[in-house]
Amino acid sequence: MSDQDESDNVVPLAAEDRRQRARAEAVRTTRDDASMLDSELRMLPRKNPVFRQIDAGKWHGDPAHERDDGLPVGCPVVPLGYEDHAYWFLSARQTLFKLVENGGKGNIQSLFTPYKNFPIWAWPSFTNTEKDKKAKPVWEVMGRFEVEQTKEDLMMSCVHVGPYDPMQRVRGRGAWLDTETGGLVLHLGDRLITPTGERACGVYGQHAYPRGPELPPPADDNAAFGEELPGQVLMKDLLTWNWARPEIDARLMLGWTACAMVGGALRWRPYIFTTGDAGSGKTTLVKFAEVVLGGEQALLHPIDTTESGVAQSLGCDSIPVVLDEIEHKSDSNVSQKMFAMARLAASAGQRLRGSADGKPTETKIQSPFMFAGIDMPTASDADMTRMAVLAISPLAPDQVRANTLDDMRAALAGRALHRQMIDWFRPDPAYQGLPMFEQVLDAFRDGLRDLAGHDDRGADTFGYLMAGYWCATEVRVPQAEDVADLVA
Repeated sequence: MSDQDESDNVVPLAAEDRRQRARAEAVRTTRDDASMLDSELRMLPRKNPVFRQIDAGKWHGDPAHERDDGLPVGCPVVPLGYEDHAYWFLSARQTLFKLVENGGKGNIQSLFTPYKNFPIWAWPSFTNTEKDKKAKPVWEVMGRFEVEQTKEDLMMSCVHVGPYDPMQRVRGRGAWLDTETGGLVLHLGDRLITPTGERACGVYGQHAYPRGPELPPPADDNAAFGEELPGQVLMKDLLTWNWARPEIDARLMLGWTACAMVGGALRWRPYIFTTGDAGSGKTTLVKFAEVVLGGEQALLHPIDTTESGVAQSLGCDSIPVVLDEIEHKSDSNVSQKMFAMARLAASAGQRLRGSADGKPTETKIQSPFMFAGIDMPTASDADMTRMAVLAISPLAPDQVRANTLDDMRAALAGRALHRQMIDWFRPDPAYQGLPMFEQVLDAFRDGLRDLAGHDDRGADTFGYLMAGYWCATEVRVPQAEDVADLVA
């Protein structure tokens, strides 16, 4: 390669430095005192607007009031970057927003809502009057802004930040691994719980966390039931079902529930199929799992849907998916597509689909799946080696469910378990700084391979379920004898 060829591929240092500073500025903006900024922006008048003692339009070109991304300091909109003909932002509402090249005034107003007067201050519209031949700001009369100039500055702000792939860089509601600390980030829709405290939604590191519908928060600690851990409480409830393998299936069910609470932070997301005849309590089990996981807002539980419907409903969220009544007699093509989606989600694979404009649309599913049905549809070998099948039988005439399932109690145990799983993701300096959960996982994966003869795929599928069960019912790392007992 010639010197000329090499130089053509090098990004000028000044340009790259500007992009890095622009990203850092975007982060600082989202970490501003949200209530103070909100108050300032809401007080901004429509006529004769003055923001932070600066007259309308006077920020442009002033280093003290212009950010490195080319937008004014205090701008409630955060540029994320660009791709092809789309420009991505966190809107003033902290939602993910795509601005296209032919977007008009309405798009810009939507981007800045609820602070619609901000564009009037930042990009005021001026006009010449015949009377005095001087430029008069239109906002003195009615309040307008220069649409094309606004759009140009917004698009250039994304260019300053650099290329952007929303599928790789946007994290919706659910649990994620924090690249800064190695701990857990829990996105609750309205805020984030991180290893360094609560944060507002926004841009942190290389990821954007847009605002969404609120999820129920975890408990402050795991001590809701005194000396008894939440997983131990839930295990008693789960053992009241007539499982085909009581000592195994109930544990795997609890393990899946614990993993589902932190699915987006896992390297592998196990999926399960629960079968049971009419009267076995399968529907009650699905409802029980829904309550423990936080209720209908904390998971996706559609009654009748398609693979595309699930993907579109999830978006960038990593919340668990529960699909009930997946019957053997139903459309086998639909069932196969659902299984394929769960298989893709297990390893966070990308899902590509064609579109009318000839450009593929992609989604990245990172949710744990639970299926339930009377008869299990025919599954491929690829699914059978990745999926745990749990079977329930109807209660015998002399059997009575030991505990009356209490929704409030189950919800309380679920919130406490959620907190316990967050605690298991604290980085352990003695284990290469990895989350403590990884240490538990490695112990069970090694045990399944060495003691039970599982291959890597089986060790992944059942290793995560066993690690989830252990983390739900214990607060210590398992010893070799603990692993041997459970593997056996």
